[in-house]
Amino acid sequence: MIAAYGLGYAQMYCVLDDYYLFPIKPGNRNTLAGTMGELRRTHFHTGIDIRTGGVQGLPVHAAADGYISRIAVSPNGYGNALYITHNNGQITVYAHLKEFSAPVKQYVIAEQYKRKSFQVNLFPSKFKFSVQKGDTIAFSGNSGSSGGPHLHFDIRNNKQAVLNPLEYNFEEIIDTRAPEVRKIALKTMDKQARINNRFGRFEFDVIKSGNHYIVEEPIQVYGSIAVELFAYDRQDWTKFRTGINEIVMKIDSQEVFRQVIREIPFSKSRNFYNHINYRQLRETGLRFHKLYVANGNELDFYTTNKDNGILTFDTECEHELVINMYDTYRNRSFLMLNLKCSLLPSPIAGSNLTALDESTYEILDNTLMVYSANTENGRYEPAVFFSGLSSYLIDASYTFNNMDVYLWDLKFGIPDSVELCNTKEYFSIDAMIPSEQEYRFYSPHIEARFNERSLFDTIYLDVGYDPDFNVTGELFLFGSDQYPVRSNIELSLIPDNHYPARDRTHVYSVDDAGNFSFTGGTWDGDKIIFKTRTFGSFTLVEDSIPPEIRPLIINSEKLVFRINDKLSGIKSYELIVNDAWVLMKYDPKTRQIWSEKQDEKQPFEGRLVLKVTDNAGNEKVYKSKILLQSEK
Repeated sequence: MIAAYGLGYAQMYCVLDDYYLFPIKPGNRNTLAGTMGELRRTHFHTGIDIRTGGVQGLPVHAAADGYISRIAVSPNGYGNALYITHNNGQITVYAHLKEFSAPVKQYVIAEQYKRKSFQVNLFPSKFKFSVQKGDTIAFSGNSGSSGGPHLHFDIRNNKQAVLNPLEYNFEEIIDTRAPEVRKIALKTMDKQARINNRFGRFEFDVIKSGNHYIVEEPIQVYGSIAVELFAYDRQDWTKFRTGINEIVMKIDSQEVFRQVIREIPFSKSRNFYNHINYRQLRETGLRFHKLYVANGNELDFYTTNKDNGILTFDTECEHELVINMYDTYRNRSFLMLNLKCSLLPSPIAGSNLTALDESTYEILDNTLMVYSANTENGRYEPAVFFSGLSSYLIDASYTFNNMDVYLWDLKFGIPDSVELCNTKEYFSIDAMIPSEQEYRFYSPHIEARFNERSLFDTIYLDVGYDPDFNVTGELFLFGSDQYPVRSNIELSLIPDNHYPARDRTHVYSVDDAGNFSFTGGTWDGDKIIFKTRTFGSFTLVEDSIPPEIRPLIINSEKLVFRINDKLSGIKSYELIVNDAWVLMKYDPKTRQIWSEKQDEKQPFEGRLVLKVTDNAGNEKVYKSKILLQSEK
């Protein structure tokens, strides 16, 4: 029934040659804060994060001969970054730098002044900056979205897929620790499946014994079941969690699923949200690997059985499930659990029911689950589901902890409501949105346009409108955050309220804690239109408050300001001194901008004008005059 598939990473793994030099303190022991393929909150990590002991300014060395093919400067993301193209056709990336080496620094500053922009993306010719292996090309820092001083180091092939740097024989890194397991989850994949006689997704704790883990009690299963794993790696001499490159799942020694993360194409990086259990990430912050290939997942580092890693149990049986985990250094740990298969019990023909004010429902994939508390004196009757002009009598599928559970296959149709004990409850499911095709949704307050790439899989959309939300007055509810989005959805909000200052009124997303985040939008008649890659809640806010400017240092040699905007955020800033544009670097983490002269010998003097604009279009202008020391 289940077959093994091909040679895996464990058999074919070999350390590549020493073509590359380690870019930080080569020849000395180093430690990492992140590895390639590690599960971050929004993405697979693309390289290794080399720790720098909490300091900035360590020399960064070219990993091999080549030339600097790209230089990027941004207040976000990689911050200051260098890209070197090597003679073997691969590219190395050095990110979060404090500053570049002198020739590169001078070139970048000249281009920033030429373009009158701090943020630049430069592509010098291959003859502009040749480098030799070991050359100091930059100094480590904390620029961009870095959470602390370190060097991010990537290796990419000529197709812009990231590779695993730890496969290149870097003796500076030692790792003898095996991956660690925290939880395993099993999930029913259709209406007939059960786990311990229940439908849904269930997590199980593990017990460690040496380098292996067990689930203490056997798990009873029936039907189509999927497995998920919460596990990570740690390296020697560091507390940071890192990634697991290979996971292999076997039943009774027969392989049914293997993932081997050796390269990740940037074009498919959004599939991270389909590789993990996205709902658990949103609700708990935990990153569970799916040990099956979900619908819409385009990543190609899986090898599975014919059912994409999903397991089917339909006879009386017992199985041993083993999950092996390997890091790059072939440190291995494994998890064992016993599965007992039993035939699905007959459906319950009624139970003690109460009115629906004690019921609730949820959606798991394509199944609607309705719960209703039961009592000793209730009436015995099935639930009545209404869909369009038809009604359907549905018996409870099972009872658990005094709750009757009714299951409805949404592929059969979306029910409008359910009735129990003469009490009716309506479902807030407004539409089934298919993937891989365009779809337009219309409601009085929300309109949406899905393109053929918007979704990974079918979703069940619910929308809502609250006219009395907080101080802003309106809240637009668009879908559930259990669903990941692959590419943009075009959304139109149609408010009831009147917004006289439309040029200052924009869309803001609202998180569970009630915090606002600027999203934007363009008014078109009575609608405001924007694009989103998340479901959730949105509101409209008028921002008429300009940014704040606080001077910190103003003299002929250096100019430093703190800038801030409390609602829509900083969009742009410009400093003019004596009618000349001045390069101001920007760090959003500290909210500071500071000057970088093109000519160090030329002092700042004369009239100073700093203009800061927020995303809502509000401007703040600060004016001053810089006097030379001799004039004071």
